[in-house]
Amino acid sequence: EELRREYFTTLGRNKYYFRELVRCLKVMDVPVILLKGASLLPTVYNDLGARPLGDFDILIQRRDLEKIKGCLVSLGYEPHGGSGLYANSIYFIKREEPVLPLEVHWHIENAMFPNFERLKMERMWQAALPVKLEDYQGLIFAPHHQLIDLCVHALKHSYDRLILLWDIHQVINYYGERLNWEELIKEASDFCISRPLFYGLNLTNLLMDTNVPRYVLDRLKPL
Repeated sequence: EELRREYFTTLGRNKYYFRELVRCLKVMDVPVILLKGASLLPTVYNDLGARPLGDFDILIQRRDLEKIKGCLVSLGYEPHGGSGLYANSIYFIKREEPVLPLEVHWHIENAMFPNFERLKMERMWQAALPVKLEDYQGLIFAPHHQLIDLCVHALKHSYDRLILLWDIHQVINYYGERLNWEELIKEASDFCISRPLFYGLNLTNLLMDTNVPRYVLDRLKPL
């Protein structure tokens, strides 16, 4: 009964939060890729009550940043951060209403990441897939790029929450045979992130009994 109540509370909150997200995205009127929970709940989980959210992460083109900043400020959001040589995102907070903060990224990693220049964002944009949120048409990463983003993100947070691995597990289960493992291995090599990808997939395989092909782990495994 406690889990039931918690689920319906989460569902109600997330429906409210997603309505506000859609409102913001429509006002921005620029191409946007939904990241992490914002992309996973409507697709991989197919259930807005499946997991709680702390904020919304979205990816934009760097050239659209000033337009987006103006749009969000007009909606009552305040920008925080985003300055400095290594910045890759700005946090927008709305104090007057109980809505989630919006973290606007223009890269999935900051410039302190050792292989920052090897991560080709234009390639990830080109492979992005359409997704429908109510009456808004957005984008999500292709499955192999979703795994790259989630594994890099999980390593950055030192795997401190099981949800970081469970999201990876859910992506693999959801896409199944549609997941192009060869493309994933190739991108990991080109982006020079085979190590964080191996850690994320191997931990998920060990703890969640996820169906990660053995040959994938063998080819990603560090020497």
